[in-house]
Formats: sequence, C-alpha cells, structure tokens
Amino acid sequence: MVRSKAERYWVGVDGGGTKCKVVIMNDRLEVLANYISGPANPYQDLSLAINSISLGIEEAAKLAGLHNRQNKFIVGMGLAGVNVPRVFQLVDNWQNPYKSCHLTTDLHIACLGAHESDEGAVIVAGTGSCGYATSKNDSLLIGAHGFPAGDKGSGAWLGLKAVESVLLADNGLYPPTMLTELLFEQLQVTSCIEIVDCIQKANQNYYAQFAIQVFCAANKGDVAALKIVDDGAKYLSDVGFKLLDFGAKRLAMIGGVSQAMKKWMNQELIMEESEPLNSPEFGAVLFARNHEMTS
Repeated sequence: MVRSKAERYWVGVDGGGTKCKVVIMNDRLEVLANYISGPANPYQDLSLAINSISLGIEEAAKLAGLHNRQNKFIVGMGLAGVNVPRVFQLVDNWQNPYKSCHLTTDLHIACLGAHESDEGAVIVAGTGSCGYATSKNDSLLIGAHGFPAGDKGSGAWLGLKAVESVLLADNGLYPPTMLTELLFEQLQVTSCIEIVDCIQKANQNYYAQFAIQVFCAANKGDVAALKIVDDGAKYLSDVGFKLLDFGAKRLAMIGGVSQAMKKWMNQELIMEESEPLNSPEFGAVLFARNHEMTS
C-alpha cells in the first residue's frame, strides 16, 4: 500500500474498568484495525491503564501494518476516572510516543459516538452506571460516583443486591428467593457462608457477573429479583428524564446491562430513546479530530 507522507492516522481509545477498546482509522475514517486490551481506568490503577492503552494501540498498529508509524498517530482517549481532576492531570502528563493525544472522559466519547454530534445524551448501564448529556456547549453528569457508593442500576449493583438478598433470606429476614440456588450454582458452593468467603475481596467486576442471574430470576417472577430490577430501572428512568429536561436532543442507552433493563424502565422514556449511531471509540476519534481542527 502506498501512503502519503502527510497522511495522518486517527486512534480512538475507550478505556474502562474491564477493558480498553482501540480503533485506528485513516483520514477517510475507514477502519484499519481494532483491538481490545485489558483494564484502563487510571483512577483504579494508573500504571495498568497506561500499559493497557499502550498495548492496545501497539497491537492495533501491528494489525494495520503501522507498527513503526506511531509518531503519525493522533489519539483521542476517553477514559473512566478522569472526571476526577487529579487523575486527569496524571494521565495528561503522560509522555507518550504519539504525534498528539487528546484526553476526555469515557462518557464524553460515548455521547459523541452515539450521536456523532456534541448534542445528545447517554445512559450508561454496564458494569457501572451514569448519565451524561451535552447541550448548547454545556454538559450534565449524573452519577459516576463509582462502586459501591454509586452505580445504581448497573451490573455490579445488581450483583451486590442479589448477594444481599440471598444472605437476608438465609437469615429468615427476607422471603426465600431462587437467587440462592442460582448463585450457589454459579459459584459452585453449597452454603451462604461460602458466598461470604467468595466476596471478601470482590470488586465491581466480580459482582457484575451475577447480573444475568438477577434478570433470569426476575423473568421467572422471583419477588426478590423483581424488587432489585424495578429499583434499578426506576433510577435509570429518572436519570433519563433528567437528561432530556437538560435539553438533550437525542438519548441513547449503552452498556451490557442496558438492553435487559429497558423492559422494566419507564416506557415513555424508552419511546424517546434512539439507537447509538456509532461506538465510543469512534467518538474518541471524532473528539481528536475536533481538537485538531480547532488547535
């Protein structure tokens, strides 16, 4: 392939607590390569995040045949945790090998990707949860407080509430729930004290694995599971209405839990919801291009 010496390569990075997604595109916004590496939340672990980002870009560059051209890369990074100013500054100070690097939050790039515009809103319901909107050069952030203080309606929150329900039921303080059998089977244990032992050092990713069991039980009419899902769905609905009240022209839901949650959310809100137009990592590329054009 013959390449112009002036040709630039656009790299979009979507970094979260469980994985880092990378896309490399040319000036025509054609995808040259994609790669997924490890956790990239600098609030949780700065060194691990930098390593995951570097590895993801390096491996994507190899797939694109650009492994020796990283000094031609214009990188847009949207990372979880950089809404904390101290963490933003730490990442922004990174002496990276790229031509230029532009940093923002994972929510910002998710919104840009979902709407291909600076005008819109997203409800994120994955391992964590939050809401974000931009309208008329202003923005609104709801949540993003992290687990376990926040992230209501997320996979991690659903899993935590499932464990709480099972333990309360075991003590006779809560009605029996099929979540007990489902968690026993998933964890390969036979008693609640073994569950307690399993969760002693559990993080949000560990709890999120139980979300599928909550939906399974709720779909079968389990009272405990329905209570959890209804509570989380109401919170996400309230977030959505607040984002629309802010003036967002378009609302999208993203994240691994979002599709399953729609069934229990306010259906008037769901009627307002639109499918994301593109991915967060594409939003990171748009963010980088916007910055390059204005700099």
